[in-house]
Amino acid sequence: MTTGDDSSCHLVRLTHPDYQQRVQLLFRDRDQYLLAFQRGDGRWFRFLGLEVPGLNAEILNLQSSHGSMLRGPSSNTSVGPHALMGMFVELLKFDGAVLNGLTNITNELKRALHWATVMLSEGARFQSVRRHTCQALNTGQNITLETVLWLRMRNWERMSEYWVMCQRHDDNADLPMDLDLVEKMAALDIHSFADIRQELCMLLFNPKALE
Repeated sequence: MTTGDDSSCHLVRLTHPDYQQRVQLLFRDRDQYLLAFQRGDGRWFRFLGLEVPGLNAEILNLQSSHGSMLRGPSSNTSVGPHALMGMFVELLKFDGAVLNGLTNITNELKRALHWATVMLSEGARFQSVRRHTCQALNTGQNITLETVLWLRMRNWERMSEYWVMCQRHDDNADLPMDLDLVEKMAALDIHSFADIRQELCMLLFNPKALE
């Protein structure tokens, strides 16, 4: 489980031999949220509503969520080398035009940032997403993720609660299980403590869950 300092972040740097410039993406360590990205010319852009102390960044007219980035079913998004290259090129060439004080965005930019969120954020949270992404990169073919994986991504908080509940029950079998939560996990094809441990790489830290 990773909690980390709220201000702790890390960079992912994307380069390509055919391009002199690079793209950098900034992620928050404690939950792997994508906070901002940097174009090849050094300009930074951050998501609306996400503060990044010490970073001089222009504000995107976009929130860091699947719902904000997608225009259609989540299952339309694939992972793999073509998605990675498309993400790199789109972020590299983003023009950063400003409209009403916010940096305007295109559907192509939304798609690129969603690829980054799925492969790099969700891939750090979920073993299955990481496994599919690595398989796609190794085979050179994009893979469309299964519907159940999208459901898991949208229920990371509940899955983290289930982990905590199972851990407590494992320590003390007399503690009751939340049957509604058990049923919710069954719909995600998670049926045991072993299942949840095999799927989650990290928990969404919620202090209330530990009370």
